[in-house]
Formats: sequence, C-alpha cells, structure tokens
Amino acid sequence: MLTEAGPENLYAWIARSLAARLSLDPATLPARPTLDDVVTRHLANHGRREDLCTRIRSIMPPASATVSWAELFGPSPFS
Repeated sequence: MLTEAGPENLYAWIARSLAARLSLDPATLPARPTLDDVVTRHLANHGRREDLCTRIRSIMPPASATVSWAELFGPSPFS
C-alpha cells in the first residue's frame, strides 16, 4: 500500500484506519495493532459484527494504490 510516508503493509494500514473509524481508544490497543486486535476490541466493546465489513469495505484502497513486488524489489526471482 502506498501512503504519504511510503510503502506500508496493507493489513497494518487497514487495522489502524479501522480503529480510527470505529473510534477505538488507542490506549486499549497494542502500539502496532493487527486487524485481529481491532476486531477483538470492537466486539469486546459490544460493537456489531455487521459494522466491521461495512467499515473495512469503505476504507479499502483502490487496487491501483497497492504496490507490486516488482515496484518494491525489482523482478521476481521466481519468474
């Protein structure tokens, strides 16, 4: 995933974005929350499961925003 700060792991970016969108208290999450951390905290706060898919879909970047292997590392050694 390309961000203003450069390439970033897509799942980490989604986890942080989802936590913000769900208004989760950052103090209740690890410093680098995973999607599992965010989902678990949301459900522990009596959040609705249905909200998760809707929110994730709304923050997913377009496919053009993702970074390919070649863009990061050059040609694949498996080609």
